[in-house]
Amino acid sequence: MDRISELPDSIIHHMMSFLNRSDVARTSVLSKRWHNLWASFPILNFDELHLEQRLNGNPESMCWTQEVFTDGFMKHIDDRETTNSIFFNHVDRSLSRFIENKIKVQKFKLVIRLVNSKSAVVLEKWLRMIIESNVEELDLWTYPEICALYNLTPSIFDAKSMKALKLKDCNLGLPLCKETINFNSLQRLSLETLQIDEKVLQHFFSSCPLIEELVLIHCRGLNRFQVKCLHKLRKLTLVVKSRHPFNMVEIEAPSLEYFHYTNKKHSTYVKTFNMSRCQNLKHLSLCNTDIEEGLFHDLVSKFPLLEILELSCCDMLKSIKISSSHLKRFTLQ
Repeated sequence: MDRISELPDSIIHHMMSFLNRSDVARTSVLSKRWHNLWASFPILNFDELHLEQRLNGNPESMCWTQEVFTDGFMKHIDDRETTNSIFFNHVDRSLSRFIENKIKVQKFKLVIRLVNSKSAVVLEKWLRMIIESNVEELDLWTYPEICALYNLTPSIFDAKSMKALKLKDCNLGLPLCKETINFNSLQRLSLETLQIDEKVLQHFFSSCPLIEELVLIHCRGLNRFQVKCLHKLRKLTLVVKSRHPFNMVEIEAPSLEYFHYTNKKHSTYVKTFNMSRCQNLKHLSLCNTDIEEGLFHDLVSKFPLLEILELSCCDMLKSIKISSSHLKRFTLQ
């Protein structure tokens, strides 16, 4: 007897969340019950780049279902516009089905090529749809092929139910200062290769009091990085490029336990590193970070509970002095 099929939908959906999307799609052929479970699976994952690989001779890159490839449409396609059209139609049908059946979208991941202004308009429509569905997690990569970065639609920032937000290759610019940001439930935030204004970022932080994990990777427009209002922040990762360095890093986060900082191709160094109010830090990782010895020793002395210290390619440090009764692991590369 198949007892798994007798479990409630919510439990089976939770089990499916641990599978990759290929295996989730394969469950749809097991039975009518499993097909319905797949059709209502609240984690939607759409990747246009993987679709291109699939259509152009890489069948292992992703498992797309018959819903995408009707009439055995598996031939090689050189026309990117055709591929883009197939992808847009699939996403639109899938989202419309969820909305019409009043199925909540728990997580929405989208990797999309913005080939023209029309595609940006369609993207805004999709984002409004999932926000109205009370989405909890949004992972958006707007692969840019138009001249300007995609300006995030203001409706994103009124997602009161959202707990995790990951954005890549878009513009978080000044106009958002005039908009209300209602991320009252947001706990995890990741921003990668974004154009950001310092005032907008501070306004962003002040509107997200529950953030526990924060990641910034290769973001442009910031000369300094400051955190002063994220009292629940536990994990912080900063990765910067030498073309866009931080002159100052100032963090006031009493709950912070993990901090990683990387400066790619380190041709500049941080002049100010103020983390005096992060006394609960347990894990410090610095990579390609040119930091003066005096500043480094002063920094480390502020962390009485430090357990793990990792230093990689920090060439300005000629001597290292550490005095800590809690230190369990020290890595030097």
